[in-house]
Amino acid sequence: MHHCRLLKPDEQARLEAFLLPRLETSMFLIANSREYGLAPGTKRLNGSYAALVDQSDQTIQAVATHYQHGFLIVQLPTNLETKSVCQLALENSGQELKGIIGASEQVEKICSEMNLLPEQIRLNSDEILYQLPLEQLRQPTLPNVSGRPATTEDLAFVIDWFITYQIETGDIVSDSKEVRKSATERIENQIEEASIWLLLHENTPVAMAGYNAKIKEAVQIGGVYTPPQHRNQGFAKTVVATALQAALETGIKKGILFTHHENTPARKAYESLGFQAIGNYRICLLR
Repeated sequence: MHHCRLLKPDEQARLEAFLLPRLETSMFLIANSREYGLAPGTKRLNGSYAALVDQSDQTIQAVATHYQHGFLIVQLPTNLETKSVCQLALENSGQELKGIIGASEQVEKICSEMNLLPEQIRLNSDEILYQLPLEQLRQPTLPNVSGRPATTEDLAFVIDWFITYQIETGDIVSDSKEVRKSATERIENQIEEASIWLLLHENTPVAMAGYNAKIKEAVQIGGVYTPPQHRNQGFAKTVVATALQAALETGIKKGILFTHHENTPARKAYESLGFQAIGNYRICLLR
């Protein structure tokens, strides 16, 4: 028998016992819970953690978390009835639902169970999920390039790049005061955490890549962007390799990322570094 309940602040170990065997599709959940805990809060990555728990031994069987930024992130084995877990997380957070993120088949199932209509969905992106043991990273060789973490002096153009990246990927519709405020907060935090890497060609920034989730076991790459005038020169895969090499040097053993099926240039670039496809990941954004 299972019952649905909110997780308590002291249940991190119980949560990780469920998530770590599913690490590749749980990076956001693990990283956010380690950084911000399981208690409610007002920061964008504080969340309402709901779980389906086995009544006999209290082991977690499914998790859904609704964060302050509006996204529901799930780890829901599809053989279980999991709609109630999502409903509890949503009801407890008090935030508007902006999107659902997780393993592709799980997100697809929840969208169906929640009766989300096509006209309610702005973006439903099925992505290829990749992983790479970092000791197998293949380093590109480009002349006259170097990589470094972004600094506060880079803030203005990195924000512009990130917003352009979000528009190109469909994460947002257009630039706005609200979008720029959110992007600024996010980029400032990532710069403080040394989680954005820049590639310079002859001292000019030409590409960026970030860690959108980082834990001691793995790092997940996101926000890979090259301005149009610098594309098709190998800069994107080189900045990704730079970010991954830096992670490896801190003891992290695995790299993870996801990209759209139809993004052939990105797929070729990642596969050239040694990434292998291991499944599918889905980003569903509501209007």
